[in-house]
Amino acid sequence: MHINLQSKDRQVLVDYPEGELLSEVCMDEEFFLNMHCGGGGTCGHCTVNLIRGSFLCGHKTITVTDKPIKVLACKTRLLNSLETAEVYIPSASLINNAGKIEDDFILPEFTINNQITTTVLDLPKLLLENNICEKSLIEQQLYKVLGVKYVKFPLDILQNLSYVLAKQNRQITISLAMINGVANIIDIKSGMHTKPNLAVAIDIGTTTVVGILIDLNTGKIFAKSSKYNQQIKISEDISSRISYCEDRQSVVKLHSLLIDKTINPILDDLYKDTGFEASDILSVAVSGNTVMTHLFLAIDPTSIGKIPFNPIVRSPEPFKANTINLNVLGNAIVYVMPSIAGYIGGDITADLYVANLSAKSKLSVLVDIGTNGEMALCVDNKIIVCATPAGPAFEGAGLYQGCRASYGAIESITINGKLDISIQVIGDSLANGICGSAIIDFIAQARKVNLVNMQGRFDTDMLKDKGLYTSIVLDDLVTHACIIVPKDKSGIGVDIVVTEADISKILQAKAAIFSGIYTLLQYKGFDVFDIDRFVLAGGFSKHINLENAKILGLIPEIPNHKIEVIGNGSLAGAYLSLVDADAYNQCHNIAIQPEVIELNLVSDFNNNFVEALMIPHLDENSFPLTFKLLDV
Repeated sequence: MHINLQSKDRQVLVDYPEGELLSEVCMDEEFFLNMHCGGGGTCGHCTVNLIRGSFLCGHKTITVTDKPIKVLACKTRLLNSLETAEVYIPSASLINNAGKIEDDFILPEFTINNQITTTVLDLPKLLLENNICEKSLIEQQLYKVLGVKYVKFPLDILQNLSYVLAKQNRQITISLAMINGVANIIDIKSGMHTKPNLAVAIDIGTTTVVGILIDLNTGKIFAKSSKYNQQIKISEDISSRISYCEDRQSVVKLHSLLIDKTINPILDDLYKDTGFEASDILSVAVSGNTVMTHLFLAIDPTSIGKIPFNPIVRSPEPFKANTINLNVLGNAIVYVMPSIAGYIGGDITADLYVANLSAKSKLSVLVDIGTNGEMALCVDNKIIVCATPAGPAFEGAGLYQGCRASYGAIESITINGKLDISIQVIGDSLANGICGSAIIDFIAQARKVNLVNMQGRFDTDMLKDKGLYTSIVLDDLVTHACIIVPKDKSGIGVDIVVTEADISKILQAKAAIFSGIYTLLQYKGFDVFDIDRFVLAGGFSKHINLENAKILGLIPEIPNHKIEVIGNGSLAGAYLSLVDADAYNQCHNIAIQPEVIELNLVSDFNNNFVEALMIPHLDENSFPLTFKLLDV
């Protein structure tokens, strides 16, 4: 059957069989819907307008001829009809690529010492008495000017060399990258070119991808761009993406969603914002977890998902961009940050380098809060690392009305003793959902005023007395909920609420993080109060209210002066590896140092996880000040 899909910016006419789920049709045609509940029909963010045609909405058949009907795409199927079906997808139902994705970071001191060199050569004409080729002549000149002995010429450079030399009286601008003592020719242009040496640093997250355009000679950042990782079309979490890779075709599809649908559009934005072109980019550095870097390279990641969790490669060699269709100069050199283990990726290597974890203190702990929570402990110049599957709840995924940190998302919440709820919304607009930082605030604040108990259960009498109570049916079960924003003040026409099921998911995520920290400390014979320096990494960490995070039990109850927030250390590491060759080399040294602990093999981990499911914790000794504050 024919279906016409429309949004504000585009329109497609396609054929699909009867019975196809409308949400899958939209996703197939790259209308990426806000399906934070995973297609459960609860978050309401995949609302579309049926303009014309026959559809099955739940168990009800609907034929639309004149007045549009709003439905959830995840609960609507196509039915055959004589005329072309029409569906309009509102902007609010599409993933917001302009979301508040964190790209800020804190850099340690560094020296500009990049591996890319551009120089101008005035080549003498070849003479009859000199038995030398053009390639050898260029090699001789490079040795005179730069002192390089070994030079590699890509075939496409040689194929075009005669045409380049025929112009500008044999003056050329040559760009090269030094890799293991060998000068790899990246580009040769006719005449003198004065554009800066440009590179792009990319942080590939499970949920978000960020890119920055850099002047390698000065370290200046010209532009930033970010988008959601379009692999969410397949799955929002790492484990599901690994499971999806059952054959080569599936690996290639995830690779294409990352390169063609996410990174290349980011690169296009960088060029549009600056006026530079793809051919100006001489190098790229990529940082991300091990699964993401495997998929970036189109390498099967399934070995990471099964014992002994070993990746195919931990430290990929630099390679040319044209091998994976990156929209930069074909011979641009791509560097991938080295991973530590299957679930401890190059993003953590970057965090460790940027944080300089072994310096300044006796006992340091680094935590990167994300879909896959990673943590590292450093003592006596030795590093121990582990990972714990926190899941995407802190990014709003899977919550009833959770959303990512984009325009219209509630980003912070306060509750006073009278149960008056105040919110702050990104963009100062009407609220359309609740992002992770606000969920942390809500649970902590609700616990302070006894609106929820240690187990995360609501005091329903308090809610009803204040007029904040409602109930929600989830998977045929009724769950209590607190109204944060009433429907007449929300941007989606329904109450925005937090359910007990939401709280449960957040408590499981925070328990995974805290029990990982606690178990890692136990493994070396330490307690949380022995921590001298606590480093929070990752873009999400910059938006956390530290006091609320302590009340929730997400981070240890230690003084704030011992806590550092470094922001997107993964992006910072990619940046530094481009502008400073020493940083790139040191990251490789860091990646081979840590001892890796598999938490599921540590006997105390399960008990620690169960105790951390409480707010803030089952053990009062782990959070004495918070227990005193809560008077429990």
